[in-house]
Amino acid sequence: MEEVNLNKNKKKLLKIVMFTFIILAFVLISMLEDIGQFIKFLLFDVIAVNVVGIVLISGGLFALIFGLYMMISRKAVNPRGMIIPTVLLSSILLILGFLLAENTNDDLSDVASYLSGNVREENVVITEFQDVSTPDGPIYYYTFEDGRTFEEGYRGKGFNDVKEGESYTIRYLPKTKKLLRIENKETN
Repeated sequence: MEEVNLNKNKKKLLKIVMFTFIILAFVLISMLEDIGQFIKFLLFDVIAVNVVGIVLISGGLFALIFGLYMMISRKAVNPRGMIIPTVLLSSILLILGFLLAENTNDDLSDVASYLSGNVREENVVITEFQDVSTPDGPIYYYTFEDGRTFEEGYRGKGFNDVKEGESYTIRYLPKTKKLLRIENKETN
């Protein structure tokens, strides 16, 4: 009995240590400059969102093909009764999958760009900055002197320490305009 409680305590301790490690890893990643922002982009945008989208698309296609096979081969108990559930399930999965995976090409292109060293760096003047709070965290909107706007959803070093009208050096990925770094030119 005492051994069972000891195993439960070890499992709880392991969960606490792993959770703490994950939190510390994300804090450390946020403190890193370019590589930290790229790691967050890779984990969340490329892997989590795009891979889930591709899995949902695959599931929708499988549901459609399997449903059609069962109906055409008459292996289903009620082939006509399978039409609506098959169409509904495959439609939901396909729509969700395509919504999640819509930026896959741009995201993968930016991963290749980053790995090959093709990261854009520019000096810009920020004419307008907005920090919008959302349930998922802050979203930063930057408008540059030339009229371009960038949107950043991840916290990063210096991303919210922006003063309108000042010059900044930015580094970003070319396709998705994912900001990797933003620094005030006077503090460089």
